[in-house]
Amino acid sequence: MLSDVNMPNMDGYRLTQRIRQLGLTLPVVGVTANALAEERQRCLESGMDSCLSKPVTLDILKQTVDLYAARVRSGR
Repeated sequence: MLSDVNMPNMDGYRLTQRIRQLGLTLPVVGVTANALAEERQRCLESGMDSCLSKPVTLDILKQTVDLYAARVRSGR
């Protein structure tokens, strides 16, 4: 699942925490305009599997989706 980190109402951190509280293990990748290492760490601490910095190229997006899709498939 891709989540913008700074969504209105419920940001990506809270969304991910809620997903994890529900016991869901689906991959969550945050997308943010903030490229600082602290932002990446905050994403990981909230339970996200990874964090991409905008602008995200189609190649990076495809690589990321392929990586987590393969992990989901192998976990079945």
